[in-house]
Amino acid sequence: MSANNENILITGASGFLGLHLTRHLLETTGARIHTLSRSSSDHLTALNDANGDRITQHQGSVTDQAAVDAAVAHA
Repeated sequence: MSANNENILITGASGFLGLHLTRHLLETTGARIHTLSRSSSDHLTALNDANGDRITQHQGSVTDQAAVDAAVAHA
């Protein structure tokens, strides 16, 4: 996958699938990853600590239009 200069927004990043997708994209692309989740997790925080310049966490729900708009605006 070639996404070296792209921004990718992942919703539900603190969940099982979202966390693994986030980890996979960090390992296989050079993209900047933006995550949207209702809460953080220790695993997501560890990914952020290890890849701080490439990952930005946004807290909120996909059912909250303002939270989604804010995450999309930054992605």
